[in-house]
Amino acid sequence: MKKIAFMLCAAMALTFSSCSKEDNSIFPENIVIRNGYSLNDIYKQAAEKAKDNEISITLPPRVEIFMEESIEVPDGKTLVIAGDAKQPAIINAKGDFTFTNGFTLKNVIIKTDAVQEGIALFSMSEEPVLEANTKGSIVVEEPVVLENVQIAGLQTALLWDGNKKYVFQNITIDNCQVEFDINGSMKQAAINLNYGGAMNLTIQNSTMWQKGDKNFTYFTKYNNSVVPDNAFEADDWKNVEDASWSVTYKNNTFYKLINTQWHNGGRISQQYKKMNVDIENNIWSECCKDILRRIVNSKSAADWKSFVCNQNTWVKDGKFDNAANYNKTEGIDLTTEPAFVAVPEDTDEPNFKPTGSQQVQYKTGDPRWWKK
Repeated sequence: MKKIAFMLCAAMALTFSSCSKEDNSIFPENIVIRNGYSLNDIYKQAAEKAKDNEISITLPPRVEIFMEESIEVPDGKTLVIAGDAKQPAIINAKGDFTFTNGFTLKNVIIKTDAVQEGIALFSMSEEPVLEANTKGSIVVEEPVVLENVQIAGLQTALLWDGNKKYVFQNITIDNCQVEFDINGSMKQAAINLNYGGAMNLTIQNSTMWQKGDKNFTYFTKYNNSVVPDNAFEADDWKNVEDASWSVTYKNNTFYKLINTQWHNGGRISQQYKKMNVDIENNIWSECCKDILRRIVNSKSAADWKSFVCNQNTWVKDGKFDNAANYNKTEGIDLTTEPAFVAVPEDTDEPNFKPTGSQQVQYKTGDPRWWKK
């Protein structure tokens, strides 16, 4: 199982130490965390001690704990869980998380083999607590952050909006590994914002792949409500435009992920003159076709507020996407097979280090594999 790291911005960090499983019947004042302990119990104690809107949990190095059932974070509170960057904590999850606001997970390994039901590992509440604006948008100002997190065997979506019009100001996935294991029937989207969307989506330095016999229809799915004119009143635009709207994919590796379209019909781009796009040094191998076209909704580089697209590989079944119609910048598309060292079909320990000549020349994809 790979390491998963989550970013901690602790407003009221709790201190934990490692002990044996047999000794865990009583929490000392500082909440001791022991191997074999329950994340559900830890969460309850942390929530009781929190003095503001943030529930913060700091996990000791190498601790291995269990999540026996789902955790729901109520009342618009945020949850921050952070392990040690060099020796991440391990969470054996049998349940999922439901939030009413943003959340941060950093430096954690999540084993999700037992999570076979539900729609997503991370969901927003179907009963929103945050107040909707006059357009009906439930604006989530607190960020959603997954940093240095490793997730294995995920049989559901990664993120779901609870079929409510949540508009996330910032979703960031950085330095993560996510192994999906979709079987039996198709799933709608890996990041399923079916009723809302994200103002700023950033995915960087990460690897995601699919090993099951089925797949997702989309990687990201937004509703038309996420476009600026439908999400906010005109009077709100001064502040909203300052915050910017963006899509960023940088230094990622995607393998056998998504069956039909990377993004649903270009919902990201419906207000393209207000959008910043940065797509660089990624490898899409054996994913769907027309990836750039789906992200930018057939708009060319000159149409956007800003647009960078360079040194990407998009190849499926030996055929390379012709992205030239949409990548009208000085950027180039790579046209050699990435030829990874070891793919999931051949090993339980895949190594996505590319050996293709152009990928080697430009050192593209998730940077972790170049360190192997």
